[in-house]
Amino acid sequence: MEPILAKQHYKLHVLSLLGIAFIMAIFGNGALWHSHQALLQWWLPAVSVLLLLHLGWRIRQASLSVGTTALYLDIKLCWVALLLCSGGDLINVNPLQIYHRQDTVIKHDYLIDSIWLFASGYGLLLWLLVRMLKREFSLTITQTTLLIVVAAVLSSLSYYQLYLPNISLYSLLLSAGYSFLVALLAVFGGWLAVQNLRLGLRLNYAVALGFILAMVADAIIGQFWLFANNGEGYFPIARHVNWIIYISSQALLLLFPIALIRTHTMNQHLR
Repeated sequence: MEPILAKQHYKLHVLSLLGIAFIMAIFGNGALWHSHQALLQWWLPAVSVLLLLHLGWRIRQASLSVGTTALYLDIKLCWVALLLCSGGDLINVNPLQIYHRQDTVIKHDYLIDSIWLFASGYGLLLWLLVRMLKREFSLTITQTTLLIVVAAVLSSLSYYQLYLPNISLYSLLLSAGYSFLVALLAVFGGWLAVQNLRLGLRLNYAVALGFILAMVADAIIGQFWLFANNGEGYFPIARHVNWIIYISSQALLLLFPIALIRTHTMNQHLR
């Protein structure tokens, strides 16, 4: 196992996060959800977010201690992206139980509000990923253009399947734009996996999977929580499934700083 991860007890932390997610999924339905709503809907997700931030900070500090100065900014921004996404998680908990705040069609429109933070966090990760691909794998303008076109097609087809008429312009613009962003994450993440075939670095495959799972998690939100059932959503089942995949994605993306360091080191040796 990667020495940094072993020292930070990465596996134990991830197993704890997944354990909490499955507890929420198993016991968070039906009568138990309503009788223990504070625990299952608010406190357990909050504990998970804090655990993610704690682990992310420890990996950040350990990565800074072994990485080159050229990667310091990238390593630090990885944790900033995690912090931004964590803010989105807290909005999605919806502690004030406010519905139809911005949209008369979509009940869980607080999910739309959280896009501001998730888009900032994922947008930052996308920028870091493109920087890595250019620096380590010589990403060209032609390749970038083709990947953007693929992402645009995927997001358009996906959004067409879930679109509801009569939603507010605010919901339309944010959800459509965000759909394109997470498609970009997945496509460029997939390209990282393809380019990594030369190096065979398992960390890069894990990070690529994390980017792809981020898109899957948000697709579940769109298809089954936000737009499904004529805007009512299938709640809380969709939330539980999304949370398991989302936590898995974030746990893998925590490896991004270490992947940056190991990829840079391997390429220097090969050159």
